[in-house]
Amino acid sequence: MFKPRSLILAVVASLAVAAAPPPAAPPRPYPLRYCPISGEELGSMGAPVVKIYEGREVRFCCKSCIKKFEAEAPEYWSQIDRDIADDQRMHFTLETCIVSGDALTTHGDPVEVVIDNRLVLVCSSECAEKLRRDPTTYGAALDAAIAESQRADYPLTVCPVSGERLGEQGAPVDIVFENRLVRLCSEKCVAKFQVNPRKFMLVLDAAYADAQRPTYPTDTCPVSGDKLGSQGEPVEIVAGDRLVRLCGDECLSEFRRDPARYLAALREPER
Repeated sequence: MFKPRSLILAVVASLAVAAAPPPAAPPRPYPLRYCPISGEELGSMGAPVVKIYEGREVRFCCKSCIKKFEAEAPEYWSQIDRDIADDQRMHFTLETCIVSGDALTTHGDPVEVVIDNRLVLVCSSECAEKLRRDPTTYGAALDAAIAESQRADYPLTVCPVSGERLGEQGAPVDIVFENRLVRLCSEKCVAKFQVNPRKFMLVLDAAYADAQRPTYPTDTCPVSGDKLGSQGEPVEIVAGDRLVRLCGDECLSEFRRDPARYLAALREPER
């Protein structure tokens, strides 16, 4: 499932030595569900207001929040980065540093960096600095590694935006959102996806859950160890490309703090 060192280094190298740099990609969509100023759910006051700051997108619930954000932008960006890390930590499924090709735990705990509205884990502060200096090359390599690792078990045969069968309009268009592969039927659907990514990620989550629930490897909660169902209906989430079943909301909070620990337990359940 995970990209080996040699392939990651090969991808990075091939991107770095390309004859001409690719055109600048549009910024990744703002991934949080709420306005960074008011805390209101985006869409609850009409269509979100989208702004781009130095190539990075942020969305507000209304125009009146923009002035306050711009007056204290560094503070709000720091909070946005913390929230993105908390949301996306469980979706980072690679175990190899995209910069060095080494295991993420080579030098201790991985270093977390938020680049263009997505969390990236690297193995050291030195790799974090290299990532910041060349986010385009390493970001493209990370997208390729994630797509490669998740494509085999991708659960949808239709486009989550149009509902059309993938491949009917040519090769599917693969994008990565929150470090998760999403396969769409055309570039037109990419634009529609970016307007409201979470709407379509729910479709993908449901497909992963339906595909993996029948063969889910354990009947206990990976956090508490309690039997699933002992505290009511299990809480289901999808972390990256894996269904996780928990016994309650308290365990969900704990899981989100240290997902790697509990995902490892699911990969190798106790016998």
